[in-house]
Amino acid sequence: MYLLLSILLAVILGCIFLMLSPLLAGIIAFGIIAGTLFRAVYMLNKIYKTLPKPPDKATAAYQNYLKDIKHLNEKENSRV
Repeated sequence: MYLLLSILLAVILGCIFLMLSPLLAGIIAFGIIAGTLFRAVYMLNKIYKTLPKPPDKATAAYQNYLKDIKHLNEKENSRV
């Protein structure tokens, strides 16, 4: 239904552009295209920010190292 509505509105907008002067129609068409492109870039940026960042291998290795050291210290303290 949304696709049909979009097609219908595009046809109506095209007919209106044909009735306008070429300069005015060009300015309006450029505004629509530029606005759509800016909106697409904004949405892609928003999606990129919501995606989880891949884990850093060096940080993960360091965290594992700290866990191992902590477990080794706990074992040594339990022996004493």
